[in-house]
Amino acid sequence: KKLSIWKSLASRLTKRGVRKIKLPIEYSSNFKMIKKSYLVKKFLKNKIIVVKKNKGVSSLRHKLNKKKKSIGRKRGLGKRKGTKKARKHPRKIWIKKVRLLRFYLKKKRYTDKAFSTYYRQIYKKVKGNYFLTKKKLIEYIYIKKKASLE
Repeated sequence: KKLSIWKSLASRLTKRGVRKIKLPIEYSSNFKMIKKSYLVKKFLKNKIIVVKKNKGVSSLRHKLNKKKKSIGRKRGLGKRKGTKKARKHPRKIWIKKVRLLRFYLKKKRYTDKAFSTYYRQIYKKVKGNYFLTKKKLIEYIYIKKKASLE
């Protein structure tokens, strides 16, 4: 209780709470001499008066949950708030799919010269959302080739 004056002086100088100031017992005789703030500053500089750090919000739980979400956990039906379309915009999904299919077609066109004859027809079908996946597109091209050989 006697050291509370010095604690309050130190807290005013450091702009921290009184509870964050720690005065070591070994230097209690020195603290009795302190009556001016410049002496308190000196003790603070020499780290005789210790100022505890403020406790922040831990980000550990957030990091762990983020890691679990990246694996695929914590994304079940109970965690979902928006609809399927709200969570992933259908237009953006379609654009992503079409770009993938078009890239595959372009690659196929330059590697396989026989394919270039019906490239335009398949390109139009890609635009018309005829193929749901890349696998279906490859399957269709295979069938088309087989038919052209016969």
